Amino acid sequence: MEYYLGREDPWKEFGASEEQWKDWRWQRSNVITSPQELSGYIDLSDSQIGMIENTIKSGKPMRITPYYTSLMGRNPTSVEGGLSIGYNVNGVFLQAVPTPDMYLMKAGTPDPMSEGSRSAGAFYQRYVDRGALMSSPSGQCHMFCTHCQRGKDQGNEAVQKGIDEGVEYIRRNENISEVLITGGDALAISGRKLESILKSLSGIGHVESVRIASRLPVTNPFASDPERLEMIGRYSKHTGGSSDLPNIYFATHANSPEELTFEMQEGVSRIRRAGFDIRNQTVLLKGVNDDFKKMSRMFMDMHHMGINPRYIFQCHKVDGLASKIVPINVGQYIMSDLRGQEGSSIPTYAVNMTGGGGKVVLTPQSDFGMQDFGYRLLRNMRTWKNDVVGYEELMRVRESDYVKALYAMSEFYGDSSILDSSEHDMMEEMFYSDDKPIDIGRMANAKDIKVRESASGKYRPSVIVVSDNDPDDILYVTNVSTPEIMTFDNKADALGYRRNGEELGFRGQPYVTNPQGFSPDYAAVREPDFTLSV
Repeated sequence: MEYYLGREDPWKEFGASEEQWKDWRWQRSNVITSPQELSGYIDLSDSQIGMIENTIKSGKPMRITPYYTSLMGRNPTSVEGGLSIGYNVNGVFLQAVPTPDMYLMKAGTPDPMSEGSRSAGAFYQRYVDRGALMSSPSGQCHMFCTHCQRGKDQGNEAVQKGIDEGVEYIRRNENISEVLITGGDALAISGRKLESILKSLSGIGHVESVRIASRLPVTNPFASDPERLEMIGRYSKHTGGSSDLPNIYFATHANSPEELTFEMQEGVSRIRRAGFDIRNQTVLLKGVNDDFKKMSRMFMDMHHMGINPRYIFQCHKVDGLASKIVPINVGQYIMSDLRGQEGSSIPTYAVNMTGGGGKVVLTPQSDFGMQDFGYRLLRNMRTWKNDVVGYEELMRVRESDYVKALYAMSEFYGDSSILDSSEHDMMEEMFYSDDKPIDIGRMANAKDIKVRESASGKYRPSVIVVSDNDPDDILYVTNVSTPEIMTFDNKADALGYRRNGEELGFRGQPYVTNPQGFSPDYAAVREPDFTLSV
């Protein structure tokens, strides 16, 4: 596999020794929290520093480990050594640095999964047989992700009373067979606190599996130290010497190939050698991974690292994340193309329903006659309870907020093509004037609404733009088109599309349908013998 190569000897830039750099405690003690400090390690203009600072003051804090900062490159808005996908913004930068669109586009809710109303102490239950124990809020994370689904908790501390109440609820509810220890970050808490939780759960006979959720293998990979892993192993049936103990495994969270480094591989290997499986969940994020080539490289390399790529999740509709959401049809197109790579490295694409309805799988239809990659304003989702629930995948943003955000990002990235005065005038001409507001209850697909596509390569969110005065008055939807297709006329061309610098194809023989040639009827259904979205 290929590792992403960050900076050479990065500890020198951060004034540390190599020994300090590889100490997870040093990484945690030297997190970067201000744009002024960040500008010492990446190129930021005075304007960018000011806008990041304003975003932080609006309630979107920043915390980045030196290690994760080193993966950005000196100029992250032009991608040094990374994989650009048209936005030319480093995927690590987009996940770590809060930008003005996060507070200018006012949309979303702090708690889209309604965790507060479904909890017993610190235990959150959505399903009959499993649930999540919040061991720490996101305020204890070594890094604050800009797409955090629990951003409301950043800066808060865990309350031991809530954990005790959650454990007691688990003890009394014999339906619960699996517990997810999460937060926040389960490995960000003290070893003593984590051991206390594991000891309590190991004494509950009906708890058969424990999942430890942590982003530290990605943002601070040195934290998977042997001492802590040995402690965890004492409470697992596979390493603790007793079949009465639960099975313990890890879940981490990587979103971009830039995160898959040699240091991450070493951390994952320590976890595997200690006797634990490790799974990954990826969030589909605009500009970070909404591209087949990035996803394909990441999942294949992840598989060879020893990580099971379990899920791709649709981004939650959390306050401040309107610009990060990718239309579901784009995700389905990526999933369709991923079917051509190694089967064991293909994740499941799913959305966690707003309100706590649980996961709904978004796998595209295999029947060509039912295949539909078109954008839909409202989708009818069937939950695990067999309820049919309407789901509006994009966020509604007021027109004035949308225009302000685009102007701000135009200045932030130094790209006037994002939105200038002439483009704004064009958008004005596209607005509905005499038509009545659209009733989303009868909305079928994008052909019923005005769709605004972007000519800009760097930044354009996918949002539902509504009138300032009426959130039900939809003016237009931006950037919801189906990805373009790269077709190959023959097997030789397909085989030639391999890894070459930043390009990515398949390693090994691509799957070729009907290699003896196409019949007219077959060709009418699927003309190429091999496709990749680009």
